[in-house]
Amino acid sequence: METKIEQKQSLEDIFVRDFHLNREVLSKNDTPEVKNKRLEAIEAFEKQGIPSTKNELYRFSNIRKLIETGGRFVHQFNPPDIRRPVEEIFRCKVTELDTYDIVILNGWYPRTMPLFQTIPTGGIVGSLSEAMDLYPDLIDQHYGQYADIHADAFTAMNTAFAADGIFAWFPEGSIMEKSLQLVNIVTTAESLLFPPLVQPRNLYIVEKNASVKIVICDHTLTNDKSLTNTVTEVYAGENSHVEIYRIQNQHNNAARISNFNVYQKANSTVNINTITLHGGFIRNNLNVVLAEENCTINLYGLYLVDRTQHVDNFTFIDHQKPHSTSNELYKGVLDEQGKGVFRGKVMVRKDAQKTNAYQKNNNMLLTDEATMNTMPQLEIYADDVKCSHGATVGYLDQEQMFYILSRGINPKDARLLLLQAFASEIINKIELQPIRDRISNLVYKRLRGELSPCASCVLKCNE
Repeated sequence: METKIEQKQSLEDIFVRDFHLNREVLSKNDTPEVKNKRLEAIEAFEKQGIPSTKNELYRFSNIRKLIETGGRFVHQFNPPDIRRPVEEIFRCKVTELDTYDIVILNGWYPRTMPLFQTIPTGGIVGSLSEAMDLYPDLIDQHYGQYADIHADAFTAMNTAFAADGIFAWFPEGSIMEKSLQLVNIVTTAESLLFPPLVQPRNLYIVEKNASVKIVICDHTLTNDKSLTNTVTEVYAGENSHVEIYRIQNQHNNAARISNFNVYQKANSTVNINTITLHGGFIRNNLNVVLAEENCTINLYGLYLVDRTQHVDNFTFIDHQKPHSTSNELYKGVLDEQGKGVFRGKVMVRKDAQKTNAYQKNNNMLLTDEATMNTMPQLEIYADDVKCSHGATVGYLDQEQMFYILSRGINPKDARLLLLQAFASEIINKIELQPIRDRISNLVYKRLRGELSPCASCVLKCNE
């Protein structure tokens, strides 16, 4: 008697099967160029596979185990059936912040909103899926050019599966007086039997002499498990100025993998400040290419980790041409059994003479159970450069504690004062006053253990 033995499918096999079963739905608005990129990306993903801890770049972040034990995550191939106005789902509590507001629900631009918004300076912000049809030349010029599908499996996965996201175009000479606020929301519906896998794709095109400020907020409106794999590409044209503030405040059951890719032209300046307030599992990949002369990139990060949360920041700055500058400062506060990872690499290529590159990672452990792995790196092939890097992992300074206690301040408040001072160096880099005040308040509450991960949610879910 013949017996059939059913072999268990690998994660890669499941994802590849899902792609081919839904390829027509995914690519219905694609340009021919983007359609070809999807096929190339799924092949790259299948070849690389979901990284395990044997992969050096993911050695301290077991993403494969997270996906394997998280249940059957399901893709969102169609927009969520949410017919309420977006303002009933999310309202920003920073009332003093005057912004152009865009909300993304489970990776989709809501169909209850206009698919494109025109900014008075001439910019366009709206649905990436619709931009494939209306702005094909811009899409083909920039889409997939700065996110390397062969360098990261999750970039390849997103390139294959992404159905929608944000498209923002700021033409030459445009100066945005107000900031653009982009809110990424993950929610679930009762009809879903499995946790959602959300894969938004974002493209920001900032052309020559343009200046923009962008606030990106990541939230969850559910206690259920979810996995978000997002890819963002930023093109900073010649002499452009770009400020980006990323605020991550998600639930303990939320996992987020973020690939943020920046490509800079001559004389451009880009500032990125990443504030991680809350999240179960977060991996932030930030890749920057300084492709021409006289570029400046400033990267700042603050991550607050407790319980069994895990936050991993990976940065790569590629100096390709002379006379460019990179400044990088990340700080972490880790409590209880929280785990943190920082891996930063600065590459200075042979032609990148007169480069200035500075990298520092400082961390504060509040318990013996908290862990931090930090690996700053420099790889230099030019001989006329100024570069430095360093990292610290330690506990609260007992001499400082003694000094504050001797002034009659109780131990709890003394500890809080030192932690606030430690975090303030990153917070003070935020140039938007309402955002800086709001983040300062949230960090204070977080350090006191008072911050709800869904503080801005009008639904008021229980933790």
